[in-house]
Amino acid sequence: MKNILLISFLFTCSVSLFSQGINSISPVDTVFVEEIDSDSTFIETVNARIDDPISMLTPPEIMGLDYGFKGLIWGSPKGTIPQVSYMDSSEFSSDSSFITLFGSLGPDTVSMDYIFGESGLWKVEISYVIDPQDIDSQITDFHRIENIISEIYGSPVSTQQIESGPGLLFNNVSTVNFSRAFFMSSWVEMPSRIELILHSLVQKNMNDFSIIKDKTSLLRLVYYNPDFMVESEEVKVEVIPSIFDLY
Repeated sequence: MKNILLISFLFTCSVSLFSQGINSISPVDTVFVEEIDSDSTFIETVNARIDDPISMLTPPEIMGLDYGFKGLIWGSPKGTIPQVSYMDSSEFSSDSSFITLFGSLGPDTVSMDYIFGESGLWKVEISYVIDPQDIDSQITDFHRIENIISEIYGSPVSTQQIESGPGLLFNNVSTVNFSRAFFMSSWVEMPSRIELILHSLVQKNMNDFSIIKDKTSLLRLVYYNPDFMVESEEVKVEVIPSIFDLY
C-alpha cells in the first residue's frame, strides 16, 4: 500500500513540474538581426519589415512606396544593385552615390537613377527621352504620364502649369525666339513623395545651328522618401579678399 502511495506521489509531482515547464515557455515573437557594416537606418527598415508578417510574404517588387521602389528598400546601403528586369544596362558612379539603369517603360525610353545618401537609398529619378524641338509633344507626354500616375496614386495634390511664347511682336525671322513651359504635378504616398516635372525651352525659328547646343528640355519623374534625406557636408569658411585687394 505504501509503495502504491509513493508511486502516485512521484507521478503527481512529475506531471506538475512538466506542466509548469510548458507554461513558462512563450511563443517566439522576437527576431534578432545581426548588425553588419550597414547603416542603422537600413537595419531599422529591415526590422520594420520583419515585424510585419504580411510584408515578409509579399514579393518586394510589388510592395508600395512605404517600403521602397521596385523591390529596393528605402535606406538600402550604397552599392546595392536594384533588380529591374525591364532595364537593359547600368552604370555605376565612382563613389557609389548613384546607379543609372537604361531601358524602357512601356513606350518610353528612359534612364533611371537610384540615388544614395548617408542614410542609403532615398530617391529614384526617371528621365524620359523627349523630342527636344517639339514643345507640344513634350506637353502631351507630360499629361500622358500624369494620367498614368494618377490612376495609381489618385489625383495630384498640387499642380503648376506655366507656358509662354515669343509673342507676335517678336516673330522676326532674324531674331532668335524661344517657347517656354514649366509643368509640375505632385503626389503624396506616405511616407514618400512623387514629382513629375517638365521644364521646356525650345528655339522656335530653328535653323541649321541652335543657339544653345545642350539639352534645354527635360521630363522627369521623381520618387523620394524625406525620412532618408540625410546629408551632412563639411562647412568650409571662405576667405574673402579685402576690398583694397580687389580695387
